Amino acid sequence: MHNKYKQILLMSLFSLFLFAGQSFWVGLKFASTPSPSTSFPPVGWAGGTGPSVVSAASPDAIAIRIIPNSDHYSAERWYKEQGFLGSPQTLSVDGYEAIRDGRTVYVNAANIVGGALYTNIYLISYNQSAETATEDIFSQILSHWKFNTNISGVGNCGDSETACLSDADCPDNSYCSSPKAKITRDVKRLADLADMEIVLEEYYNSHDGQYPRLSAGTYLPGITVSTWPSWQETLAKELNQGSLPIDTINKLGDCGATNFDPITCWDEKGKMFADPEPGNDIFELPDNSRVYVYEINFANQVYTQNLCAVMESVYAQAASANACHSGTSSNTAPAFLGSNLPTAYSGESYIGYISAFDPDGDSLGWDLNTGLSMWNLWNSPPSSPAAPQSPPSLQSTNVSSQKAIRANQAGIAGNYEFEVIIDDGKLNGQATQGYNILTVNQNLPVIQAQDNKTAVIGHDLTYTVEAQEADSQYPLIFTVNGLPNGLSWQAAANQHDFTITGAPITETQTYNITAMCRDYYQGNSNTMTFNIMVINHPPVITSVPPSSPVVGCVDAYNYPIIAADPDNHTLEYLIQDPPNGLDINSGTGVITGLPVARANTFPIIATVRDQYYTYTNPATNAQTDQSFDIIVEDEAFNVNQVAVSDTTIYVFPSQVSDISRLYYQSPLTYFGNIQTTSQSPGSYSLSNYPGFLAVDANTGEIQGTPTNNANHPGTYNITVTATNNCAVSYSNNFTLTVLSNQWCGDSAIQTNFSEECDDGANGANTDQCTDQCTKTYCGDNIAQAPNGYNYTEECDDANSSNNDNCLNSCQNAGCGDGYLWSGHEACDDGNNIDGDGCNTISNNCQLICGDGRIDLSEACDDGNSSNSDQCKTDCTKTYCGDNIAQAPNGYNQNEQCDDGNSSNSDSCRSNCQNAICGDGYVWSGHEQCDDANTNNNDACLNSCQNAICGDGYVRSGVEQCDDGNSTNGDGCNTTTANCQHVCGDGHVDLGEQCDDGNTSDSDQCRNDCAFSYCGDGVIQAPNNAGQNEQCEGMDLEGKTCSNFGYNGGLLICSNCQISYSGCCNNECSGGSTRCVNSSTQQTCSDHNGDGCNEWGNNQSCNYGCGGSPGHCLNLTTYNPACYYGTHAIEYCSNGNASAFCSYKGAVTYYSWGYASTGSPVAICGTCCDNVNCDCYGFNYCQWISCLY
Repeated sequence: MHNKYKQILLMSLFSLFLFAGQSFWVGLKFASTPSPSTSFPPVGWAGGTGPSVVSAASPDAIAIRIIPNSDHYSAERWYKEQGFLGSPQTLSVDGYEAIRDGRTVYVNAANIVGGALYTNIYLISYNQSAETATEDIFSQILSHWKFNTNISGVGNCGDSETACLSDADCPDNSYCSSPKAKITRDVKRLADLADMEIVLEEYYNSHDGQYPRLSAGTYLPGITVSTWPSWQETLAKELNQGSLPIDTINKLGDCGATNFDPITCWDEKGKMFADPEPGNDIFELPDNSRVYVYEINFANQVYTQNLCAVMESVYAQAASANACHSGTSSNTAPAFLGSNLPTAYSGESYIGYISAFDPDGDSLGWDLNTGLSMWNLWNSPPSSPAAPQSPPSLQSTNVSSQKAIRANQAGIAGNYEFEVIIDDGKLNGQATQGYNILTVNQNLPVIQAQDNKTAVIGHDLTYTVEAQEADSQYPLIFTVNGLPNGLSWQAAANQHDFTITGAPITETQTYNITAMCRDYYQGNSNTMTFNIMVINHPPVITSVPPSSPVVGCVDAYNYPIIAADPDNHTLEYLIQDPPNGLDINSGTGVITGLPVARANTFPIIATVRDQYYTYTNPATNAQTDQSFDIIVEDEAFNVNQVAVSDTTIYVFPSQVSDISRLYYQSPLTYFGNIQTTSQSPGSYSLSNYPGFLAVDANTGEIQGTPTNNANHPGTYNITVTATNNCAVSYSNNFTLTVLSNQWCGDSAIQTNFSEECDDGANGANTDQCTDQCTKTYCGDNIAQAPNGYNYTEECDDANSSNNDNCLNSCQNAGCGDGYLWSGHEACDDGNNIDGDGCNTISNNCQLICGDGRIDLSEACDDGNSSNSDQCKTDCTKTYCGDNIAQAPNGYNQNEQCDDGNSSNSDSCRSNCQNAICGDGYVWSGHEQCDDANTNNNDACLNSCQNAICGDGYVRSGVEQCDDGNSTNGDGCNTTTANCQHVCGDGHVDLGEQCDDGNTSDSDQCRNDCAFSYCGDGVIQAPNNAGQNEQCEGMDLEGKTCSNFGYNGGLLICSNCQISYSGCCNNECSGGSTRCVNSSTQQTCSDHNGDGCNEWGNNQSCNYGCGGSPGHCLNLTTYNPACYYGTHAIEYCSNGNASAFCSYKGAVTYYSWGYASTGSPVAICGTCCDNVNCDCYGFNYCQWISCLY
């Protein structure tokens, strides 16, 4: 098997369960299974634990779905009932009938729970596009699948001593008597009955509520049995079935008297059936029958049917309501003879024996029940052994009445109870006996004593504790208690010692350890105790701290502590109450930093401890302290003269936003910087300073701008102070002078700065002074009244044009001013006179359309108010498309119409001419088409109507004819065929030989309107020539030679008439033989291929020819009559050639069909598998055939 999937696959197979009355899927990739239910059958893997599988990534999965099958349908019937439409293949899974449709297999199998039989449908499937390895695994799962692993017990093949578990273990025509085999056959019986019940119900529903009555055609009216001819010949035909199912064994029991046929149990002469109790009005079968029975009953004016089978297992008998009545002939139950069940020793192989017999000599089926709870101890020792254990099983011995109780290894000591069930397969033929096996443990394990141990905390510790077990029932199972944290134990590879390893991480103290063990079968050892003492040593400091003082915030401090640990433990360093800025590296012990403190002496405690400080008691054993002082002094430094850009500055008034307006533009801002000699400068500050100044406390930068002429001018003596990071401060002074400033807008005319005026920068330029302190004037684009030169302006557009609304004189433009105002005046001649070419008074310098004169911008002017001539009232020319018809228009075109649009589909075309037929445009609502031609054989007639069938014109490429009417049959079919010639319309048209108006090819006129004739492939009676045809080519209408009284041969069709010249009759019965002489035979068959049987050529016989009419004597399947005969063939398990062995001794044997007595040579040949033949017990050689 391909090593592809995890052991999940096997775990899923062995651990499937189904909730009662439900169905669910189980995926073979799932690591867990649902809770068990009593309605799911145990399943397993043939041959032990199954194939080896390992983990590998794969997208594939195999799933199993279990669906209750309460109707006991066969897999095929269940498939059809679901509405599936596939064509599945039949197969067998562990003896149960199954079908396969593509990737899915459907199995109908039994489930035995609490003594009851249930059937389920098992859907076993894998995913689409699965890998080849997955398909191979799927096939192997099916071939190794085992149902009903909770049903044990072996049987025998028929009446032989050959042991078996299923029918597959037995020769042909022999059936296994094991419990599992009986259940398998009963499941098929239940499925067959379910199928036949469906067929009977269909018959009932289609025959007015009646079942087949079988009034005739059967031995007994209203009754048939699956071994009777009427089962197939009468009942099957009545049900319209090709055949009906029969029982797997399909055999009636012992019929009794010799006058009954052994197959049917029917006495033809006495016209009676071998009913065990013929007088009780109940149809009963002979004892041990295995058949199906159909019976129709009439009671209370109602016919009812009973379909039944004889079930073999007690489980199926309870599950089926269709159990046939069997005979009540006496049967003596089997009995137990005795047992030999010696004491078992744990771990040792076990064998015992139980004997039983059947007083009637019936073959027995054996079953073993080890399902009691105490067997869990046998199955589940405390750890997995080298070989898997399982409860004892029944095995055959050389003595047919005796079974062996065997186990590979006995389990844990205890008293194990079990039951053995024997069954002869008949009514009241079962017996049960309880037994027990006492299991003991012979020797107990011993652990050797140990000395006390000392361990350093955190250090590795390893030592081995030895133990022995006299019976070598390894592995020993140890229990060790009291180990300190960090230590663990592990069983040694030799399976009888254990090793303590690890590093103790725990409190330093003494620990009491106890150890014991037990062997594989729970035999306990002595308890051994010893001590482990965990210790720790403190670290040692060897370094000396520095004693020199340091300057606060200036000098760095450094002291590396040097220490060592006797146990090589990892050390941790700590410090108590150091000055701000100092710290210790906990891993290296180095104290570093810049002390941030004023002058002082600081007492210090430094601590060194190992990594197991918290586990050590007392803790002082794991740490060491060192005490010393750190002396800190203050820093001395100076504040230097302040660096400045200028000591005299001007005010920058807050009401001035543009520095360019100031007459003193620099310097306006003071910049300075405080300088100090401190090595740890901290912060800066000012005192006695004006409010506009500010200092950056971090950098010492001083900056400020005076903004008020009234408040800020003056001389200032300012103090600056510097403070270092340890709060030590020093100071110094400097002087600053501030002067007033002047600008345009201060309401004072500064003649020395060229001001023409100064109105205080009021923000208005519509008066006589601008904000730039200059006078306003005509042409500055702002109208002032008056301006800076006392001139009153009406407008001011700051340009030199006199053709806009504002003249160069800053006065508004007007009609009569002599200047043409663009966009407003058509003329301006500078006077107030009308009629001189420019009407200044009446028309405000405008031209007039309609005055009969063509003025500027007029296309015409006819002096009237009509739009129907060549000039419109707006002095523009009329045109085609202006929605008014003119003749002519302004462009000398005579218009017939004018609808003002560009459409050519209305009554007026876009060229202002009336629409007419033939103009190439379809006039909507009046014309169907317009192709602008005079051809009536295209799609558009000259009348501008669409061409149609019946218009009298033949449309090219579309119509075959058009006679201008709607009459059919006059040579042109207008209404039925749209002006086409049609074969089958009952009229002979051009190109037709005939037309009879029907769709039959079997008369004188064919479907293609041609005359029928002999040889056209269709039988006509008569054809067009008047001949009544009997056949056509190979078409004989299903007739054969048998229809004309012949046994075989071939009919011949000649000139459409049947000829019998190829028919023949049988000379003999097919397959029969006859002896020509004592060494030659002939066989009857169709030797010459003419379809009839005749005697063939002579055939030589190896062992002679005999009998009547005779046949060659030869080897056949095993015959009990020659059980001890000579030349019995040994069957070899590996499939090689057989050897021969014969019975040792004088016996009666059969040779060439005659009995003889003698002492044949004792030949016991060697089996092909190198095992000597045993001609007595048949343990190794199976006798399957002999000469007779």
